[in-house]
Amino acid sequence: MPPEEKIQQLEKRIVELEAKAQFVLSDRYDFRKNIQMQDGRNIQLATGTGTKIGINEDGKLAFFGATPVVQQAAIGDTTVTGSAQDSDARTAVNAILARLRIYGLIDT
Repeated sequence: MPPEEKIQQLEKRIVELEAKAQFVLSDRYDFRKNIQMQDGRNIQLATGTGTKIGINEDGKLAFFGATPVVQQAAIGDTTVTGSAQDSDARTAVNAILARLRIYGLIDT
């Protein structure tokens, strides 16, 4: 192999290695394509401070093919007593079910 061809080959390899080093040493990854995991692969998390998915309240999230949505509003505590308590509890349960459906965690 001629020396100039060998130099070009080495330069190309250096560029490729530098790109890989930036990927490994970066504090974040910016994916421009879908991420596809093969069957039987898991996402392993550390047990220290925890892991967040969606760090902004206006970030959208969905599961099982549902349309991604922003964080849903809080559901108020059931605080009434007596005969209105049953109605208040049903309203809260229905609101929880609606939130689960919005994210795609249960079927509609």
